[in-house]
Amino acid sequence: MAPALARLAARLPGLRAARPCVLGLPLSALSVRRLHLPFADAAKRAQAFPFALEESMLAPAEQTAGAFAVLGADERGADLLAYAARRDDLRRLFADAPDDAPDPDIACPTLHALALAAAAGTDADFLLLHGDAGAADIALVRADGAIHACRHLILDGPEGGDDTARLAAHIRQSLTLFRREGAAAEPARVALCGQIAQSPDLAETLAAALGLPCGRPPFPRAVRNLSPEYDAAYACARLALEGADAAPNFRAGEFAPKKRVWQGRGARRWVAPAIAAALACLALLWFQSHRLAAESARLREEMARVYRSAHPEVTVTREPYMEMRAARQARGGAALPPLFDPNRPGALALLADISGRIPQDLPLTAQRLTLEPGGASLRGETASFGEVDRIRALLAASPHFSGARILSSTAEQSGGRERVRFELRLESEAGGEP
Repeated sequence: MAPALARLAARLPGLRAARPCVLGLPLSALSVRRLHLPFADAAKRAQAFPFALEESMLAPAEQTAGAFAVLGADERGADLLAYAARRDDLRRLFADAPDDAPDPDIACPTLHALALAAAAGTDADFLLLHGDAGAADIALVRADGAIHACRHLILDGPEGGDDTARLAAHIRQSLTLFRREGAAAEPARVALCGQIAQSPDLAETLAAALGLPCGRPPFPRAVRNLSPEYDAAYACARLALEGADAAPNFRAGEFAPKKRVWQGRGARRWVAPAIAAALACLALLWFQSHRLAAESARLREEMARVYRSAHPEVTVTREPYMEMRAARQARGGAALPPLFDPNRPGALALLADISGRIPQDLPLTAQRLTLEPGGASLRGETASFGEVDRIRALLAASPHFSGARILSSTAEQSGGRERVRFELRLESEAGGEP
C-alpha cells in the first residue's frame, strides 16, 4: 500500500492533509461470520466481541484481528456481521506510509462501502455483485445499506461453458446459503458494480436467468458516466464524506493510525504561534515561582522579627515558625505524660488496682487500656450486658477514678456463643491524670 500512496501523493499535492482517508479491503482477504452477543450496551459488545470471534474462528486468536457492523440491536442483545483478517497481512498492509501521503484512518470491507452507496435512494432489499470475470463479492443488502450476509465467489470455470448460467447458479447457491444463516430478506433487484458491470449483455441475460431486474446502482449521474471499475473508489470517498463512525474498522488497537503532529501545509501555519504560546507559558510560570519565592522570604523575615522582639535573648533564628511554636508551648507548661508524672500513681499500680477489682469468676477479656489526660479507656469482651454493667460498677469504686461510664456495648456471635464488646471511660479525679 505504501508505494501506491506515494504515487497517489505525487499526483495530488497536499493529499496528506486530507481527512478522513478510507481504505477498502477486498472480501477475498477476510473471513465473514454472523454473531449474536447478549449485550444491549455498545461498550460491553466491544469488549465481548474478540472472545466471540475467537470461538468461531479456526485460527488462533493471536493471529487474527476483527471488526464488526451491527445488523440490529434490542434489549436482548445485538446481531453482528463480523469480519476477520490475518494480523500478518494487516501489518504488511499498514506499513509506514510516506511522509507526504495520508495514513488511512479507516480500513473497512469495500463491500460495506458499496452497500451503503448502492442503497441510496432505494426502499427494498437487493443483491450486490462486485468483481470481474474471475471472482466477485456478493452481498444481500437491506434497504438501509446494512449487509445481511456476504461471501466471496470464484467464477472461473471450464472453457466454452455458459458464464452467465454459471454466475446465476452461484447467485442462487449464495441466496440459499444466506437463508440458512438466518437472512430472511428477499432481493428485489441485482446491483452490478466493478468490471463485471462492463460485460456486454450481462445485465439482460442475468435478469432473464434470475427473474430479477439487473443493472448499475442508482449512483449520481457523474459517477454513472465513469467506468464501473471506479465504483469502489466512489463508495469509499462517499463513506469518508458522509461519516464512517459505524463502519467496521480494522484500524484500531495494534493497527490504529499513528498520530502525526502538524499534518499538512495548513497545519504548519500554527507551528510558530504554538511555540510562542508555549514560551509565554514558561515565562509566566517562572515569574510566578519567582514571586512566590520572594513572598516566602518576606514572610520568613517578618516571623523572625516578631520572634526576636518577643524573645530578645534570641540572636539567631533558623526556622522562626517552629522555634516560635516551641517557645509558646514551653511557656504554656504542657502537662507531663501520665507515666512520668511524680504526683500520680504509676501505670503498673493502676493495672494492679483494676485487675484486683475484677473477680476471677467474671469472664473478661481486656483488649486495650489507654491512659490519657482526664482518665483512662478500657476496651474488652465479656459474656453479657449485665457483666458490662458489673465491671463498670467495680471500677467506679476505685480511688483512682471519680466515676465510670459505658461508651459502647455491642453483642456479637463468636464461636457459636454470644459475646459483648464494650468500651468504658474511667474519669479521673478533678479532671487530672489517673
